[in-house]
Amino acid sequence: MKYSRWDYLGVLLITAVAFADPIQEKQAMSLFLTSSAFGAGNEMPSIHTCDGSNVSPPLN
Repeated sequence: MKYSRWDYLGVLLITAVAFADPIQEKQAMSLFLTSSAFGAGNEMPSIHTCDGSNVSPPLN
């Protein structure tokens, strides 16, 4: 019996899938960003928006 290249490719693919690492669940990362330019829950001063001077606020 002769095997075609597709037969070999199928065996290779099945072997690769069988020995592949299982998909690991990704965990969400947290990012906390603060600024001395305005308080939590307050509006951003217009100087730091495109309507104002578009100056970046200091970030911590």
